[in-house]
Amino acid sequence: MDLLYIAFRNITRNKRRTLLCTLSIIIGVGFIVMFLGFFRGMSNAMVNSMIDFETGHLQIMNSGYLEEQRRLPLDLNLESYNEIRDQLLNDNKIAENIKDITARIEFNLKLSVGSKSINMVGRGIEPEHEKKITQIANFIKDGKFLSKDEQYGILIGKPVADKLGVKVDDSVFIRSFDKYNSINILSTKIVGIFFLNYPIIDNHMIYTNIETAQELLGMDNEVSKLIVKYDSRKTEYEKKREEVEKKIGTKDISVYTWEKFADVIVSQTEGDRGILSIIFTVVMILILFGIINTMSMNVMERTREIGTVRAIGVNKKTLLTIFLFESIWMGVIGVIAGLTFAGIVASIFTFIGLDATSVMPPEFPIAFGANVYGDYRITDFVTGVLLGLGSTLIGGILPAFRASRVNVIECLRNING
Repeated sequence: MDLLYIAFRNITRNKRRTLLCTLSIIIGVGFIVMFLGFFRGMSNAMVNSMIDFETGHLQIMNSGYLEEQRRLPLDLNLESYNEIRDQLLNDNKIAENIKDITARIEFNLKLSVGSKSINMVGRGIEPEHEKKITQIANFIKDGKFLSKDEQYGILIGKPVADKLGVKVDDSVFIRSFDKYNSINILSTKIVGIFFLNYPIIDNHMIYTNIETAQELLGMDNEVSKLIVKYDSRKTEYEKKREEVEKKIGTKDISVYTWEKFADVIVSQTEGDRGILSIIFTVVMILILFGIINTMSMNVMERTREIGTVRAIGVNKKTLLTIFLFESIWMGVIGVIAGLTFAGIVASIFTFIGLDATSVMPPEFPIAFGANVYGDYRITDFVTGVLLGLGSTLIGGILPAFRASRVNVIECLRNING
């Protein structure tokens, strides 16, 4: 205990240098904890947005569809989809936690009005089911969402409406190749205009009733895929996928989890790991440099003091311990202050959030129009503690060892000089 007290008194003698060293620890620990929780929250937001607006949790499709998905094939369809849906929902074990199952048809089209036209992607949906699976209905800015009773009608994004100069109730033409490679043209009207603040959908997607899409594309009781959404985000989706695939029981139909369609998120998550590794390395170097520099300067400035205490009988081991305790004291102070700083920032990110649309590129599927919230766990703070104390201890070893090896005679000669 006496050595701890002596070490504490020593670090308070040069407050400026101690403050600079402690500041590096505060910044390092604070930012590590802050980034861990925020990156986790960002990843969660991207995953939830992708699931809620695009992929659902599971997708059921023709076994050959995924490989050809980029061309949106109409010759690799899912037949008898209503029977498949009923088969799954009537099985109590498989239907557990299923929120709903909806059918979709996806196809290429040209949207025209007057002399203006835009190449788009069409999505035929079942409005009553789609509302339970995605949130598109919550982002209608003008008009209304599709309804089962109103077969002919489409939803378009606000940027597309602005580009074509159209509004709700205006008539437009849809031209598309059907499953037999014949061109079909359909006159329809705009029933709603949506805006997600997500250009990939806003600029390139239209929605229509699935019956309208089937009529346009010559598809009878066929769809591109079925989307399954669960109530609980803690569901083991891979296990559910295996159960659903086994229940369907045919090699002509495959089932995939949402991860199969989330290349952007997977790439972003891998990138986050790389960024965190770089941050950890930089922080470690920052703290180590601060500790080594501070303690080395202490040794140089206290050469005469070291020689004196060695001359009166303080052994090398005791001197080494004192210098290590000084490093630990600075680490403890820095960690406590750093955790306090991180706790304040974490509270802001957790309860207030950050509008990530203002700082992230538009191609990232973040929560549309909503804040991204941090997801902080006790392990983040434990990591900060271990990083701070571990770095200060490692950084203090070399200067402490040098101090214990100082030549007593040389120190005394300097004193006499």
